[in-house]
Amino acid sequence: MDKEWMRSIKSFRKEIMTIGYLDLLGMSEAIMNQPIDEVADKYISTFIAEKASHLFAGGEELIGEATHLKYVQFSDSSLFIGGANNEKDVRMTVYIISGMMGCLLNNWGIVARGAISIGEFCTIEEFNTYVGKPLVEAALIESVTDWVGLTFLMPKPERPELLAELEKYHWLSNLQVPIKAGKEDRLLEKGISQDRLIPVRWFIGEDPQHSKKLALKLKELISNARDKNVQKKLENGLSFIQNSLREGNG
Repeated sequence: MDKEWMRSIKSFRKEIMTIGYLDLLGMSEAIMNQPIDEVADKYISTFIAEKASHLFAGGEELIGEATHLKYVQFSDSSLFIGGANNEKDVRMTVYIISGMMGCLLNNWGIVARGAISIGEFCTIEEFNTYVGKPLVEAALIESVTDWVGLTFLMPKPERPELLAELEKYHWLSNLQVPIKAGKEDRLLEKGISQDRLIPVRWFIGEDPQHSKKLALKLKELISNARDKNVQKKLENGLSFIQNSLREGNG
């Protein structure tokens, strides 16, 4: 097939984008063991409602200056496609995902784990096609991190102006992202060093009281967790919030 055919499609786009990938903890098990309409009511409708509130309310100021933001839900995974022309485009995507994660936990007791990466990405809207390195990176990072939290993959120095801007902002933490034992090699195989994995203050750290509420929610979930692996993820997420609060970042 002529490769120019794809580029002739009206909705074809290839550009540098900010890609966010989220997994909703516990949804896969629910899908396997509960009626699908109950799962949709608890997870999908709630997630979409929170997504809408952050797209059209909490993020207005940032969204007005950003190029675009698209959201796709498939099973227990969520894909966010945002611009990366400047720091504000990137910050908008991080802001919306962070706010959603905090509200899902605080309002509904739903926890999520995710990652964000920046890079060249292709989309063909009319065929629901989304392809690119940042999605592979974000999905991999999400799968090997051992917590409930949001990880930002710091771009390589090819774009020094963007790198310099991103490093200024308080939504990136100096703490370490916990990685599952024995999974470090999977990151290295894709050329990802752990020093590029930056934890995001997904709990919106300007208000310490809000952070403390989320910590209490996680403690409640930990006490009710039956799966040891899930319990560990929750504990590591709680530890991140507590350490941030001690440092005065929460």
